[in-house]
Amino acid sequence: MEYKTTGLHVLIVEDNPGDYVLICEYLAEAFQNPECQRATSFEEAKRQISAKTFDALILDLTLPDLSGEALLEAMKPIVEQTPVIVLTGSINTKFAYLALSYGISDYLEKDGLTPIALFKSITYSLERNRISRKLRRSEENYRNLFMTNPVPNWIYDIETLKILDVNDAAISHYGYSRTEFLNMTMDEIHPLEELATVGISNEKQPQNVFDLRPGHYRHHIKSGETIDVSIQSNDIDFDGKRARMVISNDITQKLNAEKAILSSEQRFKTLVQESGDLITILDKDGNFLYTSPNHESILGRKNGQIANKNILDLVHMDDIEKVRAFYKGLISESRIYSLPFRLRHINGNYIWMESIGTNALNDQAINGLVLNSRDVTARVEHEKRIQEINERLTAIAKATSDAIYSYDYDTREISLLGTNYTNLFGYKFAEDVAPNDFFKDHLHPEDRQRTLEKLRNAIKDRKNSHFEIEYRFKRQNGSYAYILDRFDIIREKGVASKKVGAMQDISTRKLQETILSFEKQIYELNANPKINFEVVINKLVANIEELIPDSYCTILMLNEDGKTARHIAGDSLGQEYIDAVNGITIGPKAGSCGTSMYTGKKVIVSDIENDPLWEDFIEVARHFGLRACWSIPVKKGNGKVVGSFATYYKTPKAPHPDEINLVERVANMIGVLIENRESFEETERAKERYDIVAKATSDTIWDWNILEDKFDWNRGIQGVFGYKKSQVGESSRWWFDRIHPEDSIKMSVKLYSFLEQKTEKWQDEYRFACADGSYKYVFDRAFLVKDEEGKAIRMIGAMQDVTRQKQEEHRLKLMETVITQMKDSVIIGEADKTGNSLPKVIFANPAFTAMTGYKASEVIGKMPGIFMNRKPAKKDFDRLLQSMRNKQEFKFETLNARKNGEEYWVNVSMIPIWNAESEHTHWISIQRDITEEKRQEKEKEQLIRELTQNNKDLKQFSYITSHNLRAPLSNLTGLLNLIEDMPIENQELKEILNGFHKSTHLLNETISDLVRVVIIKDNPSIQKEEVLIKDVFENVFHQLSFMIGMYKPIINLKLEKVSILNINKAYLESILLNLLTNAIKYRSTERKLKIFVSSKIVGDSIQLVFKDNGIGIDMERNRDKIFGLYQRFHNYPDSKGLGLYLVKSQVESMGGSITVESTVDKGTSFTLTFKKQTTN
Repeated sequence: MEYKTTGLHVLIVEDNPGDYVLICEYLAEAFQNPECQRATSFEEAKRQISAKTFDALILDLTLPDLSGEALLEAMKPIVEQTPVIVLTGSINTKFAYLALSYGISDYLEKDGLTPIALFKSITYSLERNRISRKLRRSEENYRNLFMTNPVPNWIYDIETLKILDVNDAAISHYGYSRTEFLNMTMDEIHPLEELATVGISNEKQPQNVFDLRPGHYRHHIKSGETIDVSIQSNDIDFDGKRARMVISNDITQKLNAEKAILSSEQRFKTLVQESGDLITILDKDGNFLYTSPNHESILGRKNGQIANKNILDLVHMDDIEKVRAFYKGLISESRIYSLPFRLRHINGNYIWMESIGTNALNDQAINGLVLNSRDVTARVEHEKRIQEINERLTAIAKATSDAIYSYDYDTREISLLGTNYTNLFGYKFAEDVAPNDFFKDHLHPEDRQRTLEKLRNAIKDRKNSHFEIEYRFKRQNGSYAYILDRFDIIREKGVASKKVGAMQDISTRKLQETILSFEKQIYELNANPKINFEVVINKLVANIEELIPDSYCTILMLNEDGKTARHIAGDSLGQEYIDAVNGITIGPKAGSCGTSMYTGKKVIVSDIENDPLWEDFIEVARHFGLRACWSIPVKKGNGKVVGSFATYYKTPKAPHPDEINLVERVANMIGVLIENRESFEETERAKERYDIVAKATSDTIWDWNILEDKFDWNRGIQGVFGYKKSQVGESSRWWFDRIHPEDSIKMSVKLYSFLEQKTEKWQDEYRFACADGSYKYVFDRAFLVKDEEGKAIRMIGAMQDVTRQKQEEHRLKLMETVITQMKDSVIIGEADKTGNSLPKVIFANPAFTAMTGYKASEVIGKMPGIFMNRKPAKKDFDRLLQSMRNKQEFKFETLNARKNGEEYWVNVSMIPIWNAESEHTHWISIQRDITEEKRQEKEKEQLIRELTQNNKDLKQFSYITSHNLRAPLSNLTGLLNLIEDMPIENQELKEILNGFHKSTHLLNETISDLVRVVIIKDNPSIQKEEVLIKDVFENVFHQLSFMIGMYKPIINLKLEKVSILNINKAYLESILLNLLTNAIKYRSTERKLKIFVSSKIVGDSIQLVFKDNGIGIDMERNRDKIFGLYQRFHNYPDSKGLGLYLVKSQVESMGGSITVESTVDKGTSFTLTFKKQTTN
């Protein structure tokens, strides 16, 4: 095959698509229009090689069907025909030697792979392969030429140049048949430009003898191509003719090969001089014989600085023994790889190198050891970093429960750190390295595609390095664990090289989330009374069978006899199984379920065939193919076993801790469901009984949910108390708000004390409000419901209307109290149905004894005449008998005598008493001692006469006094007015006169005020008229227009057009004038004065409200003195304390009333109330 620089055909055997794309990109950079073809396995590569010829083959050592040495062995036939270059994730020296021994052309590391390195390796391999093949072919041709294989030769006539004879080789090589050859002349196979050199003219006429001297010529062949040939000829006699035998050796390919070799040598020289690899030839002792020019660029040493040196002179002292061992091995081997070692740079630093050594001591052209060395400093440092990371990861793996791993993208090798991988999943691998496809093969089928896609996207995502994925991963026991995989991708030069991650088992969390979800669903179903319990537990069983793969779940329930059980849920095993277990007798060896219910403990049987508990039931198990059974007893809250929950498997199986927790939780849940359903059914029955009782009784029944504060009432709340359904509240607040205020605190204290003590029964009596606002006495009894912790959660009670009973009791108590405690004498006598005689005494109270001197025992059973020593007047006695005959109440006063003979006045009442059947049964006689009253009446009459006379005398005195004082005071005032006009020089006299003037003026005002008070008090029949309030206010505002204009108060009037009956208009004006004047006088300097006056009708009265925002009055100190005469509450010089006294006097004289409310520094409000009269 000819050497190519373009259109190179390369087969890349690589199952990693990323690596394949990268190699193709490198080839495109190194060669023109290369054609890359991919095979993902060895078998696929064989098929493609057999169908097509490739220039080179690039091989990944780890393929799905073959890897390692087995792959090299299979590649032997291919290596002999096509150059094979091996790519690997890391250099393994021992394996590299092995690969070269199999004929591999080159062994490259993926991490250090570059387009230039790949170009060098391919071209070098191609050239070496081609040269070797050409040499072999040439040697073979030469050998056949001189021995057995004929070469093209012919005999031609020297004179005519006609070909006389040819051999088969010529026929085969030139393409002409023997007949065609024999009809040709020699000039026909030579190009025209060569005819002159062999003695032939352009006119194709012989000029002289055709002279084919040995040499290089070109010939035409039948296909039209021109070939280069080497000619040897000898003159011979052929059939008497001068002839010449020509041996023609086609050297076309030889010449092309020589050109290619020359070009290849030139390129090789360029590669050696400009390559990043060091080419070194050493003698067997390690002395430098030759160094490539790039030693200067890599080691900083020119050829002269290295000549006559031993390589060990440049090796780091710690690596000398390693290098010696390398050379020692190279002496005995033809080609080996070295371990990394350090060479000293000219600047004193060391560079890590790695060499491929070839033993060429027997090659006379070289006679040395050829080293092809590369600078691997970056790789070694990277490996050190990786080692440090691995050491840290190992430490982390020991400290965490997560499974720590690393994945090499080149080798696809999974390395596990620590023992957590085994702890979590049960797998254990030699050297802690998992098979390449182990991870992919153990993903849950439903998660595999999604997870692998996310992993591929993570490789493509160059912005982020940390990723998290959730998926399910298969454990060794066949179950799946939910995994949270948190990993980081390490990149070298932008290419993903390693993935380091931690797999956290989140199965418990996922399981809890799932369990909580379906528990909620099951509890909601169970809470719905319309859903049959069988549906609920069968739904529960179906959910568990989904959670535990390959499981068959059942629920058995103990019968009432406590010895046998029946199937209630789980039909996965079919009706035949249900029939087989129904009626099973529990016991110490009754399989898993029977034993579990018997012992009250969980029974885990991992292998039914070999467990003694199943000896008596082994045939049943075999019939249904059951190999494992885990059973958990179902218990109520009090610990009583009521059934069992079981999971069956058709293969031997031991439970995972999460599975044990799950089935135990389900068993507990079943117990709760059973209890809840039984409680609900019992509640329904109780509710039914409750409804029947509620309908049959007249009591008001209530139900208080204490935790939610929710009240339910039966129809009694409507029938007994008159509430409509829409009026009835649903909280305790509504209940408490309708308890009589006088009973509320007492009842609340007793109720909450009862709740704190947590006793079961409570009762109390109180008054409860009806819809119409009235109250009824109720006798309330309740029963307390508590939870398991003794906390009160519910209270159910019944109210009984005892109003009539209480009223009767109250009436009797009152009567008893009146009769027993009253000071009046009370006696009760049986009625004489004829009415012709006085009743016989059957009761006498203590007051009777105190008043008459007779003990009760002295009069009981006798007629009242025994203690009535003086007979009443004849007319009174006749009237008494008449009333008794008519059974009517009768009263009279009479003079009687006590037992000791002392006389006293008594007021006697005779009252008839009737029973429920309207029969007259008793008389009650109440006798009151009125002797003192008789005496006080006489004294009162005398006192009234004396007071009337005194009042007349006082009024006369007040008139005389005011008249007698008024004249002198008027004269005195006139004199003082005259003195004011007289000039007074003496300042002291002037001050005395001014003081005397003021005192006289005040005395005059006081006398005037007193006269006004006397007139008001002495005039009960003042003139009254119908007055409109608004008109009165207008008059008042007109009189105070000056003050209002001066202080500009804000006055807001809100008056209804109403008239007031029995009102004196002058008094009302005086009242409003006083109030308005006081509001202005006692205004606050801190704010604008505001006055609000309103009137409104309240019932049969009219109210006037007068408010201001003045300085106010301290009501706590002055409430009792507000309307007193000469009461002052502020230190104002012109305040006399008379205004409010006059206001109250005037209001009361008109039949009204006045009240006041005031706050210091906020203001005062007066409320005047009068009887109204509607105008016609």
